[in-house]
Amino acid sequence: MGYLATFLAFNLIIFIHEMGHLWVARWGGIAVSEFSIGMGPRLFHFTIRSIRYSWRLFPIGGSVQIVGMGDEDEIAENGTSYRQTSVWRRFLAVIAGSGANILLGFLVFLVLFSVVGILSPTNKIQSIRPHTPASESLQVGDVILAMNGKQVTNVETDLIAPLQAWGRRPLNLTIQRQGDIQMVSLTPIQQRKRTVIGVEFGLQKIPGTTRPLSVLQHATMMTWHTSVRSIQSIYWLITGAVSLNDVTGVVGMVQVGAYGYNSGLVQFLSLLAVISIGLGVVNLLPLPVLDGGHVVLLALEAIRKKPLPLAIENKIASVFFALLMGLMVLFLFSDIRLWNQRHQQFSTNRAQP
Repeated sequence: MGYLATFLAFNLIIFIHEMGHLWVARWGGIAVSEFSIGMGPRLFHFTIRSIRYSWRLFPIGGSVQIVGMGDEDEIAENGTSYRQTSVWRRFLAVIAGSGANILLGFLVFLVLFSVVGILSPTNKIQSIRPHTPASESLQVGDVILAMNGKQVTNVETDLIAPLQAWGRRPLNLTIQRQGDIQMVSLTPIQQRKRTVIGVEFGLQKIPGTTRPLSVLQHATMMTWHTSVRSIQSIYWLITGAVSLNDVTGVVGMVQVGAYGYNSGLVQFLSLLAVISIGLGVVNLLPLPVLDGGHVVLLALEAIRKKPLPLAIENKIASVFFALLMGLMVLFLFSDIRLWNQRHQQFSTNRAQP
């Protein structure tokens, strides 16, 4: 059930992204010929007001075919051709998909914080990732009382933050295990430019955090931090700070989403909000094929006072599309290869010191 729920939720995220393009394009008077969910051959379709709505064979991605965007000879039946529309209207239509995804993630956070409140990690260990320092000396249910002699009253400020500054040096933890106070020593490791020991904590509600202003503030903060984290992850991948094993493709995201679903609605919706925002941010990267690439072309057109020849744009797009498909295949095989390993490692709480 978790896999089905995740599959449907991912398609909803894609649907919202493409609807963002469609709505704003039509608002700006730009003609649209087709709205598709998935890729490959059409399974079924129907037409409303000269726009074909299609569901395609492979449930990966989606598209909105704007008239005149890839073919200058295409006839506009329900508006103005893409290149005959003002630059600013095209710009809004291009970024609308990413904007819709980021807005969706923000709204999910807003609803969750309004209903559940703001959650903060407790100092009780809920799970331990295998093959990490914690797996050798800590147990689920242990309560961390102190780190290097300093009392842990707030996990984020007294443990997670100091751990990043501590680095990969041996540290001492004072824990409570089944009523007994014990001292354990371990050496943190480095993962994704973070110092970690491999534990995940339970969560507790912070009192007074369902007030509207507090909810709005935290939803905005979470949306911003998620956006920044998405950009950092891409930078780390390019620079080699993280390996392919740390990157999750579509199959891997379905796996993680299923675990989130089985762990509770709050975790599942939080994860989908992160994915929706991440999809929106990644699509704004200034690369051909992505929405950000079209923004670059529009900027060049505004500077040059004329667009690049369509033939050149299409050639550039074809090359990058092939590269993108190759990258997706690489991620697919990586997800399959790492399926069992991630089965052990993935869990739902994201506070991971």
